[in-house]
Amino acid sequence: SSKAASRLSKSLANGSVSKSYCVVVHDSNFLLRSEQGWLIDALRQAPDNTNKARRTLCKNLATFDTEPSDEQLSQFKNSIPLDSQLAALHYTMITRYQGLALIIVTLAKTGRRHQIRAQLAARGAPIFGDAKYGSGEISKRSNNRIGQKKISACIALHCVSLTSPHPIADRPPINVIAPIPRQAWGKQGLDLPVALLDAAHEYIETIKEKR
Repeated sequence: SSKAASRLSKSLANGSVSKSYCVVVHDSNFLLRSEQGWLIDALRQAPDNTNKARRTLCKNLATFDTEPSDEQLSQFKNSIPLDSQLAALHYTMITRYQGLALIIVTLAKTGRRHQIRAQLAARGAPIFGDAKYGSGEISKRSNNRIGQKKISACIALHCVSLTSPHPIADRPPINVIAPIPRQAWGKQGLDLPVALLDAAHEYIETIKEKR
């Protein structure tokens, strides 16, 4: 109904909806220092001086091992320029393979345009296949054959779970789980290693069992 749709929209706007993503990135030093943590950054749109879609620029603010408090986030928000937006994400390492890493990224506090892409790229770990944010440059510099075979229309970023308050009071939360797009991530698309595809599939099966 329109009332339910309105309530779901409000949940998205006020940060009540939690989204988790399977993401394959180019391995980076920040992932070596800590296999899980929170990234807090300031995002703003790049100047619109071309006809191409604009990048989101990212300024690193802080990294936390534990979840930052609302008070800490408010302090960061008040310290950034007016043309910027605060961005917070949580990441967890799942596995590494041949210069790539499979991580789980959760957005539970903010949701910005290109947030995951910009925040990870700003720490030297662009998403595999994401030429706009530097994946192509890393593939060209490396001697690794992975990433040098073909150009794909997609990137290795996939929302695997979404949890939202139910629009009807006293109902349990809505949980949605989506399988990995094996065709897009496999040989007909990004051509990711089977080891990473299998690890992503195992993660999804794990969260299915928990729910």
